[in-house]
Amino acid sequence: MSRLARFLQASSPAAVFALVGLTGCSAGLEHLDRRRWLGGSETSVPIEEVPVHGHEIDLAAFGDGQRYSVSGELLAVDPVAIWVLESTGEVAWVPRADLLDVKIELYDSAATGTAIWTTIGSLTTPSHGLFLIFTLPMWVGTGTAASIGASESNNLVVPLEDIDALYQFARFPQGLPPRFIQPKPQYAAQWLGSD
Repeated sequence: MSRLARFLQASSPAAVFALVGLTGCSAGLEHLDRRRWLGGSETSVPIEEVPVHGHEIDLAAFGDGQRYSVSGELLAVDPVAIWVLESTGEVAWVPRADLLDVKIELYDSAATGTAIWTTIGSLTTPSHGLFLIFTLPMWVGTGTAASIGASESNNLVVPLEDIDALYQFARFPQGLPPRFIQPKPQYAAQWLGSD
């Protein structure tokens, strides 16, 4: 009998669930280097795999006496602010001095797929007969832990002193282009192009 089998036989179910659940937590946060996540140096990545959008970012900030958050696509990082395209289509900027917390999504987590497989596996447990009392909690416990782990494994919390490294995750890594943000017209004549 292998050491793992002896361990599992001698351990309580709670210890086994804890061991399985914690394995997803063992990986540490990596350095902020986009090449690590996209497969090598910029010369070895095929043009089809080069993202045309910035990565998703969540910013928490404190300004004007209140806490606020901004989420969306990272457009640019400059010495003064971080520019984000929100899901509403509005471009928001957050002054670097106001930042409290920065979290960036490095890749798609596939947590939904893991949750679907957990559900399917749980639904098959009646075919296990009386062993259902063991297999259903195992499916639910390990599947839930795997789904939660997958949903958070793709997020990187960026220390505020490393904000400058975020440029490589932005749509415009060189900075926001001039005239990217157009002021909204105040009158209908401005919409039509006549002043």
